[in-house]
Amino acid sequence: MYDIQMGQNAGCRTCGVTCVNHKKYQLLHQGADYVIDDFSEINSNFVNAIIIDK
Repeated sequence: MYDIQMGQNAGCRTCGVTCVNHKKYQLLHQGADYVIDDFSEINSNFVNAIIIDK
């Protein structure tokens, strides 16, 4: 969860990945801009959406 806070403090968009210890609602509550369930969800479309969605 500290990664989300560090990213925000650096002025970056953040993406949380759900796991046993970090549920979607927790990541969203911490302020993650994006939440995914698996690293395989990160692809060129996802990256382009983040860049375009400034």
